[in-house]
Amino acid sequence: MRGFKYRIYPKENQILKLEEMFCAKRYVWNYFLELNMKRFEKITRYLNLY
Repeated sequence: MRGFKYRIYPKENQILKLEEMFCAKRYVWNYFLELNMKRFEKITRYLNLY
C-alpha cells in the first residue's frame, strides 16, 4: 500500500473554513468520547457500530 502526501496552500477564507471544520470535528469527537466513557462506567461495554 502506498501513501501520498499533498501540500495545500489555502487562501485566507479557506483557512477560516478549515479551522471551523476541525473545531466542529473536535467537538463531535469529544462528545462521543464522553458518551462512550459514561456508558462504559455503567455497563462496562463500549458503544460501537455492531
